Amino acid sequence: MTYQEKLKIYQSGGLSEEERKEVEYEIEKYEAISNYLYEQESVPSLDELLLNPEGSDEKEETLEKKEINFAELVNHSIHRAFRRLGIIIVTVSLAIVLFIQFALPHIVSMFYYDPSAKNGTYGNQMSLDMAVYSELFLPCMRRDTVVVEDNGYGNYDISINQTATYTGQFINVSGEIKRGKLKLFDTNILKEPTENAFAWYQVDGDKTKTLEELLQPTGNEHINMCAAGEPEEALKIIQELDDREKYIGYVSLNQLMDYESFMKYMENYDNLGSLWCAVQTEEWTDEHMFRASNIGFSCDLDWSTQLSYDEMIYPELILWQSEENMKWDKIEENIREEQYMTTHFTSLLNYLSDQKEFCSMMGKEPQALKEIVKYVSNYGLEVYGFAAIMSKQLMLELSEQPEIYEIYVQKIP
Repeated sequence: MTYQEKLKIYQSGGLSEEERKEVEYEIEKYEAISNYLYEQESVPSLDELLLNPEGSDEKEETLEKKEINFAELVNHSIHRAFRRLGIIIVTVSLAIVLFIQFALPHIVSMFYYDPSAKNGTYGNQMSLDMAVYSELFLPCMRRDTVVVEDNGYGNYDISINQTATYTGQFINVSGEIKRGKLKLFDTNILKEPTENAFAWYQVDGDKTKTLEELLQPTGNEHINMCAAGEPEEALKIIQELDDREKYIGYVSLNQLMDYESFMKYMENYDNLGSLWCAVQTEEWTDEHMFRASNIGFSCDLDWSTQLSYDEMIYPELILWQSEENMKWDKIEENIREEQYMTTHFTSLLNYLSDQKEFCSMMGKEPQALKEIVKYVSNYGLEVYGFAAIMSKQLMLELSEQPEIYEIYVQKIP
């Protein structure tokens, strides 16, 4: 009788009292052996236990014909359990490593602003967002090319590249986005203009009057709050500029103009670069003073792009698409029309207000942009000033014109 057969009889209760005690003693003994081997983390292989030290012919017998003792059964079971456990641990560990390395970074990134999302053939999401934002808030410093390196977990390295220059230098702005938070390594280059760049900053009174009337130097409580100071001070600063350099000039019109009148006036100055139009964005009444919000749009064709957008939702968002075959004369004609440019301006505002993650990152309130859309749709484009790249000589010429109140000068970053 083999030991296996004996165990089956034991399980069925067919052994005598003496035989039963003998089997229970063996079971207890080999449980102790298995526990000891488990604690030692060293279990001999089945081949080692089956090896006959005397080299008898039994080594060549099959396992089915051989009487297996209880110790071999215990060892075989433990060895098999360890192998299964090892396979499970390796499989689970590999799955966790692959998940952490390849899936988790993208899953985390889904909850934050993704500047690398594809746009068109060569662009990305932040390139379009930056093109719209810079046209609205960064006069003469428009950027539409952002290089993005995805580091996973909502973290990105970015470079906001300059693609056109008036100084001969191309200055790129590097930074990083960490889970929806933007950090630029040089915050001075793409800095929005000072709030009082235009002389219309915090003016109250009758909007039909000129700035000269509203800002009388004597006998009037109103004060010129412009960064350039009084017109005489602004002119003196211009006279001291370098004749060889170009600058950004923030030109305050002496009186509000409708858009088409403004563009007709600007036909006399076709040598301006990156012309940007400053638009009134909220109601001005006796109870509410005029606020120069420094929000506007470009109204020349020194810039084009291949970025794509939804033309049904945001018509005329980009004035000049590189891939379009529209004739230059037709585009220039469109730019002179107030209705066309109102559509362009409101599309810029609507698009940016819909990019809530980008707005939050740039410190802009989407609802405030929507309110501007309402105002412009009701009152049209009321222009109080403009910005452009210009020389010292051109600024001196403009300063002599009755339509111009004064010019605030800034160096090109």
